[in-house]
Parts: sequence; C-alpha cells; structure tokens
Amino acid sequence: MEEEQEDGEDEVKISIQYSFTEEMNKSWQIVSSDLPFAMKRFCTSESLDNVIPVSMMRSRNFAKDYGVLLIDGPLSGITSRAVVTISPENKILHSELVSEIANEPDYQAALDSLDQ
Repeated sequence: MEEEQEDGEDEVKISIQYSFTEEMNKSWQIVSSDLPFAMKRFCTSESLDNVIPVSMMRSRNFAKDYGVLLIDGPLSGITSRAVVTISPENKILHSELVSEIANEPDYQAALDSLDQ
C-alpha cells in the first residue's frame, strides 16, 4: 500500500514538473524531494535536456532557506508549490508562492519575467 501511494505521488510531481518545463528553451533547475535517479529518468524520458534536476532528498535546507517547507500537518516535510526566476546575476526577477498546494503557480508570469 505504501509503495502505491509513493508511486501515485511521484506521478503527480512529474506531471507538475512537466507542465512547467515542456514550454521552455532555457536552462532550468527543478528542485524536488524525489530521488535523483527518478528525476533523471523523467528528464531523459521526456527529452528535457535543458532541465537540471536538483534533489533535496537528503536535506531540506533549500526548502527552509526559501521558506517553502511545510512544517506541520499531513504534508509536513514536503514543499509548498512555488516558482522563483533568478537571473544569472542572482537577481530575483519573479517569485510566487501559491496559497493552496493544489494550485499551480502562474508559469507564464515566470517566463515573462525573463524578458525584463
């Protein structure tokens, strides 16, 4: 039963990642708590050569530092949904933290921020 739940959760994470990355032609880092080999397998199977998967499987510091770690409730330990666009000069161009985990960020706004 636990394996089925994990597989179902992975499918949701993957579909969310794919909806964001399928439109892009730049280099992107996708941060997830998925296992590194699962993230790499997904990117390879979807021909997402411009995506650099970053796993926070061993440490939640990234999520803590960016303020997206859920710390209580049934989803404790995972991240809320957010998108942050950072320039090569480390300037934050766009950030959005959704109010409900079932909602997706405005990916188009993130993409548009690159044209600034």
